[in-house]
Amino acid sequence: MNALARGMLPLAAVAVASIELSGCFTSQPPLIGKEQADYSFKTIKMRDDQGKEVELTRDGDSYVFTELANGKVERNILLYKINENVFAAQIAEGNHAAYYFAKKDGNALTLQAKCDNLEDDELRELNLAFGAWPDPSCNLENLDALIRLGQSAAIWSRDTRKVEIITIE
Repeated sequence: MNALARGMLPLAAVAVASIELSGCFTSQPPLIGKEQADYSFKTIKMRDDQGKEVELTRDGDSYVFTELANGKVERNILLYKINENVFAAQIAEGNHAAYYFAKKDGNALTLQAKCDNLEDDELRELNLAFGAWPDPSCNLENLDALIRLGQSAAIWSRDTRKVEIITIE
């Protein structure tokens, strides 16, 4: 897995540092530009099942992710609205990007950051291939692939995490 994917924990970590980043969704180059990004909220504060609180705050034309207990910050996060309740978060560094998905369900978010739990037939249906070690990830070729993935029931069926939305502005 590249250093970018290992070092990030945003929107999917939109809540929780407990989300493993192995098997994450990636692309070269980044798929979401600032002109395609969604800015539906100014700030969202969340809490995971262990009480860890995080915040995602708009800063100009991107978002900043902050772990409130230790002040750890991740910058330049872009959100893409797939549909009314599903977003993709892109964290890019140079020509590489990693993606996380969040689905709003009432006062909670269901988070998905891993593709290594998809079955071979699901990967084929989504036109994805799971890379082998040392780079175990699913590479997304274009924005349409990102949208199809966020709309797919397969990624929401297992290995997800839930976080509580505390406030949203």
